Amino acid sequence: MLNSLAMRFALPIVMLWLFTMPQDQPNSWRGLTPLHSTCDDVKKVLGITECSEPRTEYKDSEWRVTIEFAQGCDKEGKGLRLPKGTVAAIIVTPQTPMTPSQFGYDISKYEKREDGEIIGIEHYTNNEDGVWFDMYKGYIMHIILVARKADEGMRCKPPKQKRGKNSSGGLVSTAGLPLSFHASRQETLASAGRDQ
Repeated sequence: MLNSLAMRFALPIVMLWLFTMPQDQPNSWRGLTPLHSTCDDVKKVLGITECSEPRTEYKDSEWRVTIEFAQGCDKEGKGLRLPKGTVAAIIVTPQTPMTPSQFGYDISKYEKREDGEIIGIEHYTNNEDGVWFDMYKGYIMHIILVARKADEGMRCKPPKQKRGKNSSGGLVSTAGLPLSFHASRQETLASAGRDQ
């Protein structure tokens, strides 16, 4: 009886500790890591039954999470050389105000730039670790977890151009992510600016 009661209290405490402790790899969240995790991992961690590709969204009282899945290389050489269904990027949005230090991030290790369109929004990037975050008034709006600089070799290579021909001039997505990822991020940033 005592063992059963102890397990009932110990298990939630251990799970909370595991989910809030700093990760060995900075671009991980709850054990989900771009380029390594799969749809099966996402289902286990988020407690969902299926993944919608190219993007799965999840929301609870603490977090809003968007998972972008790799779709392979397109004919223009954009994307990541990963099996379809592998996590390409993770956007984590806390539902309550949180500072970078609460996530274990030292902002002195990040490159900072002001948003060119919305006053008060700051963007922090650390491409070595594959972590970007957007802040407003000192609080994190989004954490964006992507491939680390060491994983650059996973990017698709554009097809070779014939001599004398120009490329199509299409939009190139950062980190090999679908352009829908960036459009979604910009929509959220714009709505945050309107709400303030």
